[in-house]
Amino acid sequence: MDPGASGLDDGGMATFTLSRAQQDEVRTAARQAAGMPLAELTPGSFPLPTAAAVLRRLADAVTRGAGFALLRGVPVDEDPDLICAGVGCYAGRIVPQGAEQVPVQHVRDRGADPKVPTTLSYQHSAALGYHADPTDIVALLCVRSAKSGGLSSIVRSAAVHDELARARPDLVQVLYQPWWRDLRTGDGPDSFRQSRDMQFLNNHIILHGRTAYEDYPEPERRRDLIRLWVNAACDAPGETARPFGALEAAP
Repeated sequence: MDPGASGLDDGGMATFTLSRAQQDEVRTAARQAAGMPLAELTPGSFPLPTAAAVLRRLADAVTRGAGFALLRGVPVDEDPDLICAGVGCYAGRIVPQGAEQVPVQHVRDRGADPKVPTTLSYQHSAALGYHADPTDIVALLCVRSAKSGGLSSIVRSAAVHDELARARPDLVQVLYQPWWRDLRTGDGPDSFRQSRDMQFLNNHIILHGRTAYEDYPEPERRRDLIRLWVNAACDAPGETARPFGALEAAP
């Protein structure tokens, strides 16, 4: 990542790491929450005695700070879907995804052709340009990384605007017009680093993309990410609307 080119002038990605004891807290909470609908998980139903403070600091960095953060050491050896949702619910309310309204979406190469208009971005291994997902926060938990490629890149949306205004002021006015939106439900970018990393991004100020990747031939070794959509929690007394406004995922 090039901080200057991406507008990320405040240093690299904020990184938080779960200790071994905190990883055990996550596993214990997952066992206690087994059988619960993932979309209904809350910090109350997924209690983390000491890891909760780490996750709240991370959520603050994403919603009120730089807009991006990386959590390392997330256990994926026991029900990774549940763990992804349980950890992610500390950042806010889980938003169902796609026409199926699933609480989490696995990002795997299904052999879909990216040139076909109905293909969704989580179904193929080709490169993805910069995107923002339709919720306050997108989180991606890496269960397994690819054989090669699939590298993440992020950029501040304001940096894109400013560069366009500098290089092509005749085109920047297009950004102020009604904007085309992808209406294919469940579509959104995916990108990642290494197993047990969980990336959190603020969709209001950060765009993200991914390089193309090559996968392993063995199914059990193939790249697998879990995508979670979250709308940020409102924690101010008497607050009824989310801090980021009325951004909602497509039904």
